[in-house]
Amino acid sequence: MSFRFEEKILIHVSDYLKIKNYFLNNGGFELFPKRKITSLYFDNFENSMFQSSEEGSLPRKKIRIRSYPSELKVSSWALETKISSVEGRFKTQRAILIIIMECVTLKFGSLTIENIIHF
Repeated sequence: MSFRFEEKILIHVSDYLKIKNYFLNNGGFELFPKRKITSLYFDNFENSMFQSSEEGSLPRKKIRIRSYPSELKVSSWALETKISSVEGRFKTQRAILIIIMECVTLKFGSLTIENIIHF
């Protein structure tokens, strides 16, 4: 299992822009276009994973499905598990297929038609 290590620091927005411009002017580039990512987190009835995350407890775990929009009309979804421990952070990710179904009822006088639409 390979863990990643990170350190988060608080900086002023003007310093962020200076750092970003430095990288962009010295061969750096943005990996992804601006996009809206949708996440749905899973937990138990006691919200243990959320509480552990808020308190900064170690080890802790997060499980979520996340949508990464693409240029196509269909978003790609991923099931992600993140584990944080004293050794570092580890994340697994695998693509999943989600089919959203909506039941539509159409009425024409006394005739009723029910259909399931797949998006």
